[in-house]
Amino acid sequence: MFNSSLAPLAQLQDSIIEGSMALSRSSVDALDRFSNLQLQTLKVSFEETGEHMSALVSATDPQAARAILEAWFAPGGQKFQSWLEHVQNISTETGTELAKDWEKHFAGNGKSLQAALESAAIKPSAGDQGLLSLNVAS
Repeated sequence: MFNSSLAPLAQLQDSIIEGSMALSRSSVDALDRFSNLQLQTLKVSFEETGEHMSALVSATDPQAARAILEAWFAPGGQKFQSWLEHVQNISTETGTELAKDWEKHFAGNGKSLQAALESAAIKPSAGDQGLLSLNVAS
């Protein structure tokens, strides 16, 4: 059991762990969203490739084959731009979530640590002296 003068330090440690977990959850959620985007992009790409290859194989003259190839590659820039917009949205949303989590869990930790150490130094319990002297020496 903790001495009463160390309770604020234990609460601060709990807050740090909770904040680290929140940041980890936000990061894993972003990775999940990126993975889903990549899988969706790959699936669409395979489907379109199959359709265009079937059409290309069934083309009867060079002009028809050229038209199929042009239709196949023409929207590539637009598709890439759309993909980039999705990536940017995921990145922006994740950055905002991480900043909120950081602010919520870590912004006041310096002040909390200072207050906890000062409180423990003012009214140390038996056995706290070693911890306090170790912290002061650091």
